[in-house]
Amino acid sequence: MGWNDGRLSPQSSLLSDEGSENVKRSVVDLDTGSKSTGAEYVPPSLLIPDLEVNERSEKEVAAAAIPSGSSTDELQKWNLFFMEKVAIAGSYCQEKSAMLRARAQKGPLPLSVFAFLGGSAVVLTNFFALFHGLFHLSLIGILMSAYCLVFGLTVCLLEGKMWSTPTAPLPILFENAKFLKYVWGRGAFYIFVGTMQFFKRSPVDMLVGGFLGVIGLILLIDGRIAAQKLAAVSLPSKSALIAIFKANDGDNDGFLEYNEFGLLLKALGVELSAYELEVACTAVDQDDDERISEQELVKWWESFHGAPLPSTSTSVMV
Repeated sequence: MGWNDGRLSPQSSLLSDEGSENVKRSVVDLDTGSKSTGAEYVPPSLLIPDLEVNERSEKEVAAAAIPSGSSTDELQKWNLFFMEKVAIAGSYCQEKSAMLRARAQKGPLPLSVFAFLGGSAVVLTNFFALFHGLFHLSLIGILMSAYCLVFGLTVCLLEGKMWSTPTAPLPILFENAKFLKYVWGRGAFYIFVGTMQFFKRSPVDMLVGGFLGVIGLILLIDGRIAAQKLAAVSLPSKSALIAIFKANDGDNDGFLEYNEFGLLLKALGVELSAYELEVACTAVDQDDDERISEQELVKWWESFHGAPLPSTSTSVMV
């Protein structure tokens, strides 16, 4: 008499149904201890759960994937808003590109264009560098990027007249940093910003910083050359200077365009290169409206020579 622990004996697994087709196997479930017969019996431990498909839930999921009427309207509004802004940006870029091409056909592009592009590159590179420093918790990197970002925005404000940048902050900027009103001050500032950017030491930073530093150096050199040429001009009387001003005011609007100011200097015997003329115009045009009034010319001439204009013509060399 053998002890049965409920498991199948080897003999029970070798039962043959040769004698009768009605012989059925007896199977004991090891999980529940239940006994069952039948050739197709499968223990619960081996059963695969019946994954019934809930048609209603499928329909609900499909309906949830389709935006409702209000969601669709909101999405369409955002798409229209985005496309409108993209169209405005595209037309703005086309307009400025056409303006630059037309300006380039007349002569070298103004230094202000290159300075603005350099400032924009400083802003762009340091915007991404600032986030990189925040993610990597680099205090020095964050401070360097923040300073360069602010300085790059300042360059764009100073040189953004052609690009329709806001001019409201300029009076506050000039009040707190008076040296930026002068050509030498801007040149020195651009060299400083370019040097900071350069010593961040990545290839892109070195390229951007070097570019802006070169622009600042050109401003310093051309400003110095233009000042030396203007200092050698015979000092006319105030009435003579005003007469020359009116003679070169081609459209008689009471203002000199920059090219008209160049003709005025030629009448006084001063030949300036394109960049030297731009530097001189920047010094004279105090309100940055890209034209020179009679009052601005007289005030600049007197401050440049350090003496008020005489009422009669003289030939004093300064």
